[in-house]
Amino acid sequence: MSRRLFVVSLALCAGCSFAVVKGPSPTRNLQTRPTCTSTWGMPLLDVISAGAIVAMGFSVASAPGFDCSSNNCRDSFDNSALITSAVIAAPWAISAFVGALRIDSCDAATATWEKAQPAAAAASTTPAP
Repeated sequence: MSRRLFVVSLALCAGCSFAVVKGPSPTRNLQTRPTCTSTWGMPLLDVISAGAIVAMGFSVASAPGFDCSSNNCRDSFDNSALITSAVIAAPWAISAFVGALRIDSCDAATATWEKAQPAAAAASTTPAP
C-alpha cells in the first residue's frame, strides 16, 4: 500500500516546479516589490523525487542475479533498468532546474528592488531648493 501511495504521489508531483514556482513578471512595475517564488521547497522536492527514481532503477538494475549461460557464472547488471529510470526521472530533474532558474531570477529582481528603495526614500525626503 505504501509503495502504491509513493508512486501516485510522485506521479502527481511530476514537475511541481513547473506549475508552482513563479519567476518575476517581465512587465511588472519596478516601483513595487516583485511577486514571485523565493523558496526552494518545490525544486528540492523535484530533486528528491528524481533521485529516488534513479535510486530505485539502480536497485532494480543491480538486483541479485547470476548469468550462468556461459561456462563461468557472473553477476548480472541490467543497464536498461538504470537508463529507463534516468529517462523517467528526467521531467523531475528538468523541473527542478527550471524552478531553480526562476527562483534565482526572483532573488535578483528582489535584490534590485531592495537596492533601489534606500535611494528612492532618500530622494523623496530631500527638501527641494
